Amino acid sequence: MSASSRRGLSDRDLAVLRLLSSFRLMSGDHLRRLLFTEGSALTRSRRARSVLKRLTESGYIGRLDRQIGGVHAGSQGFVYRLTTKGHSFLARTDGGLRRRASGEPGERFIAHVLAVSEQYVRLVEQAPSADASVLSFDAEPHCWRGYPAAHGGTSTIRPDGFCRTVKGDYEYAYFLELDLSTESLSTISAKARSYVEFWRSGVEQQRLGFFPQILWIAPDERRRHGIDKALRRLPADTRALFAVATAEASTAQLLGTRQQNSNTNTQGGEST
Repeated sequence: MSASSRRGLSDRDLAVLRLLSSFRLMSGDHLRRLLFTEGSALTRSRRARSVLKRLTESGYIGRLDRQIGGVHAGSQGFVYRLTTKGHSFLARTDGGLRRRASGEPGERFIAHVLAVSEQYVRLVEQAPSADASVLSFDAEPHCWRGYPAAHGGTSTIRPDGFCRTVKGDYEYAYFLELDLSTESLSTISAKARSYVEFWRSGVEQQRLGFFPQILWIAPDERRRHGIDKALRRLPADTRALFAVATAEASTAQLLGTRQQNSNTNTQGGEST
């Protein structure tokens, strides 16, 4: 009998805790779409509500004060995270450090983290129909990379996510930048230059055998065009490192089922 079973937690309960540990925040809708996939829509929703309510009442997970999707969203609109008890349980079950739950995060932080979670959920949902698989998806801070700075010392590049997918004989790897139109284009240009420095360090190439492409994911076509224009100002030999897509088109690109549509894009970030 597993440790989770001895404490009255099922494998699915444990999967909920692990997802919240990996992504920090997820909505009830995210968890339902990932873990409650059998039966009718009504059955899936009812089972998700029951499990999330039980885990909340037993103190393993908590709800944020804010809901998403309006007051009629119900439990699907609650935003969940691990409690200190949940962190401690996973530390005992999976190993690793114990952590304490932090205070109520700000609205901008919530929106950003949920956007990363949504990106992952869409990949998992759409991979089967694309005849592709999601090999891995690392959210912050697990996707961050340290590298030797050009002028000494160590720098850290902080993408929002890192994913690897496979389709046929090709593997695709991307660093993800989820854009919510909250940063200036000059800030985006500065981060792109940091990625160039990271690329030139050769650290990731030694780790993977190739360098992943950096995909900026924009909320709409207008913002995509603005980011694309900013990236065009980079040196010509570095532009192929970057791609830009709208949120709607990004999933197909990450799964290798769509040609990239920006002049900064190439078929980089893939390995046979």
